[in-house]
Amino acid sequence: MEIGSEFSISGLSESIFESNLNYNWISKGYKDCKLLFSGRTALDYILNDIENNNSFQSVYLPSYCCDSLLAPFIERDIKLYFYEVTLNKDNSFFECKIEKNIECDILITTNYFGFYTYINTDTIFYYKERNTIIINDDTHSFLSKDIMFDYVDYSFASIRKWFNVVSGGIAYKKNDFFHDKETLKNDDYPIKYKAMQLKQKFIDGDISIDKSEFMSLYKEFNDRLNLDYRFYNMDDISIRILTNQNIKDIIKKRIDNSSYIIDNLRYSKIIKFVNKEITENYVPLFVPIIINSKYRNELKVFLINHSIYCPIHWPKPNIIDSKLSPDLYNGEISIICDQRYSIDEMKYITDTINKFEKTQNI
Repeated sequence: MEIGSEFSISGLSESIFESNLNYNWISKGYKDCKLLFSGRTALDYILNDIENNNSFQSVYLPSYCCDSLLAPFIERDIKLYFYEVTLNKDNSFFECKIEKNIECDILITTNYFGFYTYINTDTIFYYKERNTIIINDDTHSFLSKDIMFDYVDYSFASIRKWFNVVSGGIAYKKNDFFHDKETLKNDDYPIKYKAMQLKQKFIDGDISIDKSEFMSLYKEFNDRLNLDYRFYNMDDISIRILTNQNIKDIIKKRIDNSSYIIDNLRYSKIIKFVNKEITENYVPLFVPIIINSKYRNELKVFLINHSIYCPIHWPKPNIIDSKLSPDLYNGEISIICDQRYSIDEMKYITDTINKFEKTQNI
């Protein structure tokens, strides 16, 4: 048994290519949306749309983020300001400390891991009144209640951690259509598709498949994506997969899995849950836990040794001051809870973490 890491894919039935494309749930009430190659592609597409009418020199971003969020701004030589993202006093939710004294043209908001994140809406209105463009990074909250819908001008999401798509990013514009910008087909997607097929055969027990073969293909795809991502559309296979998702089942499975994890690790002495309450309005991407930095690497290795691959979000980008969000960058681990797995796998994860805790003699 192997839990986590990249999604795999089995042979696709002919019915998926014959069925109607259901875009209704994808639009999420926005005036326009574009299906693009990645989340970074989607953000870059939005910035290109803004540049058709406005120039911008500065952006106000969360201090807890990944390099992919920063890259389109850095490549444009845009001034970056950061507001601190931290945990509230009792570690029960993420809190965005957005100040009102920053002169910025764009403000980026994020709702972390699909759980409730505190964002002061009065501060958002302050920036809107000053014609600041509000962009919401919806990657972590793609299936959650859209708490920022009333305030934003644009939204975007990477969907590759939600579904077994080959590629996937979506750009949204709230009150108008995007300026026409031709998008291209990315010829790298077959690399990822092959990797996903090989991984599925490996999981199914095909002893002829060497794990390093599909891992190297995943890496090749991701390396190419980092170098060349602008103006590419989502591949046809991913569009078919996305529009045929049973969203209700996925939401239920993620909520059930997350609830099990929290219930069975609730009294751990070495980990803290950022959120302990699961509701139907907040659908988890992962279950984030915070663990003392002296234990984190040991726990990650211990999980890997038990074939559980839980990512860390994120390595701190060098451009961000080390004083910002240190507990999150140094202590976070994302526990797998997605629809690939049943309660049996969740039990295996929690039993393994409890076993690790016993080895620490606390």
